[in-house]
Amino acid sequence: MDTNKRIVYNTLAQHIRAVLSIGMSLFSTRYILMALGNSDFGIFSLIGSTVTMLGFITNALVVTTQRHLSYSHGAGHNEETKAIFANSMFVHIVMGVLLVLALIVLEPFLFNGVLEIEANRMSSAIHVYFVVVIMLFLSLVTSPFRALFIARENIIYISIIDTLNGVFRLLLAIMLLYVVSDKLITYTWMMLAISVFNLLAFSLYAKRFFPETTLLPRRNEIRKMSTCDFSFFVFLPYNRIEIDILADISVRKNYDLMSVAHLFNPVHTRFYHQRHRIRIVPIDPNLILFP
Repeated sequence: MDTNKRIVYNTLAQHIRAVLSIGMSLFSTRYILMALGNSDFGIFSLIGSTVTMLGFITNALVVTTQRHLSYSHGAGHNEETKAIFANSMFVHIVMGVLLVLALIVLEPFLFNGVLEIEANRMSSAIHVYFVVVIMLFLSLVTSPFRALFIARENIIYISIIDTLNGVFRLLLAIMLLYVVSDKLITYTWMMLAISVFNLLAFSLYAKRFFPETTLLPRRNEIRKMSTCDFSFFVFLPYNRIEIDILADISVRKNYDLMSVAHLFNPVHTRFYHQRHRIRIVPIDPNLILFP
């Protein structure tokens, strides 16, 4: 595709996604709040924010993986691109497992002194916590595939999947109004289903059309790391300012939310989280064109 056309298509795809996402989030947030109520909405916001405080790590890994893949793919080094992707999958899986183990260890500490949750909702909150931890792991595993799509400048497919996520959230929010079982647990599993959909949508498409894709890295591919740039693992210097900003915003926002929950109750976290929930979806210029 011509470079000028690629810029136009990628820009249009992102703007259409942003507009649709804003519109759908306005309705989905309202329906979710109506279905869950103040207390359960606050519990989900609190637990989700506690886990997603580490979300800036995922963003940093996506950017770094994409840069290595873009350089290797642009240079026409197919074997090196395959090795980089295999090693990135290995790194993401290992980091995901370590984060899951760390969050499991922190669970008793969080629910016995840090998070103020009503006793009759404590079991549901713990259930939600472990499901959200699984969602974090799926997000980390999905990151290399998103980076590969960005490196190959297939932004239209990313925008389609992100828009479908908004559609699914809106439909699930409407369905949640008619659920008679525990709506908080049901909503959490719905969000997990969307995370599974994201992983399958990116991984299966990449496996079908991108020859360098490796769903599970093999030992011989990981050993090829000696032929790649070892700075792949040291992602911080490449994005120092960007990561500092992301980390500062993420940690400060979620620390404030946890402080509200500790001093008050989940109902108050609902008001704090709702203020940050509906916001303009940013247009990332890095997704439009890469050299």
